[in-house]
Amino acid sequence: MPQNYNFIFKIKTLPCGIGEYYSKKQCLKCDYDKGYYSVRKNSVECQRLDPTKMKSVTSYQIELLTGFWRHSYYSHYVEQCENSASCLGGWNVDYESCSIGYIGAICNECDIYNIRGQYSYIKSLSGICQKKEKQQEILLITFVLMLFIFVITYVISLLKSEMHMMFKRMKQLTIHYRILFQCEIGINLMILKIN
Repeated sequence: MPQNYNFIFKIKTLPCGIGEYYSKKQCLKCDYDKGYYSVRKNSVECQRLDPTKMKSVTSYQIELLTGFWRHSYYSHYVEQCENSASCLGGWNVDYESCSIGYIGAICNECDIYNIRGQYSYIKSLSGICQKKEKQQEILLITFVLMLFIFVITYVISLLKSEMHMMFKRMKQLTIHYRILFQCEIGINLMILKIN
């Protein structure tokens, strides 16, 4: 005797994934051959490739031109770098898309703490990130200049002290000569009165 069974299923569909958009109660894949992509879940439309910033796209990835940067794989916002040589573009995001020595938003900072593991870099006066080893030369020059300034200051203070002592001697001599001059005038007056 065959038995009939009734099954009740509660089906919950997954939201549209990256590279898809929701339309007419279904998830459809973005047509990357025509330049469309989606890097966010639950998109209701695909984004269009911007040829001024992007080299190419897949349905869920963006390849940037050199000189452009984006924060995350899930962001379609693309920023132009202030120093175009610091941003490599390509498929990578965040600091992975920065040139060696650069890090941060739009690759605008130097990797001073060696976060990327290549070396510590510091920004030069021209705004370019250079290896920190050049910093030792700068420290040496700074030390020599500070030593020079210290020696000059010391010599000036010695000269000032010596000049102060000379001034005191001159003042004493002046007082001494003034007294002698007044005595000589007094003696000459006495001689004149006697005569």
